Amino acid sequence: MICGLTLSFGYTQNDDLEKEKLADQFLEQTKMSDLFKNALSTYQEQFFPEEFNIGFWNDIQQKLNQKKTYYQQEIKKALLVHLSTYELTLLTTPPSEKRDSLLNKVNEEQSQKMYELIYDMGRPILKDIVTEITQKLQEKKLYKHNIPLADYARFRLGKFINYYYLNNVPVFTIRKQGQQIEYNKSDRTKTTFAFDWKDTYYNLFITEISPKPKRLYLPFINDSLRYEIYYIKGNTYYYQMKVKGISWFSKAIKLPESIEYADYHVGWTRKEKDSFMEDCVNNKKLKALSKTEAQKACACTRLKLEELYPLYAILPKNLDEKITDMIISCLYRYR
Repeated sequence: MICGLTLSFGYTQNDDLEKEKLADQFLEQTKMSDLFKNALSTYQEQFFPEEFNIGFWNDIQQKLNQKKTYYQQEIKKALLVHLSTYELTLLTTPPSEKRDSLLNKVNEEQSQKMYELIYDMGRPILKDIVTEITQKLQEKKLYKHNIPLADYARFRLGKFINYYYLNNVPVFTIRKQGQQIEYNKSDRTKTTFAFDWKDTYYNLFITEISPKPKRLYLPFINDSLRYEIYYIKGNTYYYQMKVKGISWFSKAIKLPESIEYADYHVGWTRKEKDSFMEDCVNNKKLKALSKTEAQKACACTRLKLEELYPLYAILPKNLDEKITDMIISCLYRYR
């Protein structure tokens, strides 16, 4: 019996040493600068009351570089906690058909485990980025600054367009007592949440996704999502979504009650498209172009705007500068 315990203890020690070695190997193969860039790009694609200049993001990257050793230690801890020796071996093996085949065979439970690992590895980096962002917003008085409770209450119930990432199609949202429903035009899904309002923030908990995905790649499927409103401007509110100790920054626009999901699904009407095209083609900045070139640039701009504002009714009044930038971007494509 004692001999058996000794052998078992010796095996555990050897296994731990092997895991340590593999975790160190993973860190050697990982470019921390790439991790920092990827983490920063995640936040650069989110929504804030004002855009941050490139200098702000560069400053954050420098601060992350200064804490590189700390982040590596946290990544190593996460690897040792979440992965077995076999899984670490797979992770550090150079890409091959055999390795990819094994990785593709992971079940839903293993996928969830991988998400937990990714979150634990990235959490220290993401939390530090969020701290820098919130400090900058506070300096600009754009973060929880003098918002009356009555302003929050306006957004408790109703219909909204919800923006999550710059390059993602915004979703149509209906919020009623105890429930929120999101309709996503890009993947044609309907997500239902249990909804609980708490004056300055609200909690959401996913209860159903239809049609149900074949594989559920949602790391927070069993978690309560906290949406904290931190800035309000007109019918738009900006919020910080928190889950598993990580935050995202997004915004939502409240819609008139007369607007229906069908309006969002169909998008701009022919009359609205024609009206925009007429105004755009007559833009002073396009006078040097031929009629064909101007029409192409304006059609390209209109498509970009339709993605960003799926309902013509929510086009901001002060869009001139944004439209000009879009037109210039489209001009380079068609000249």
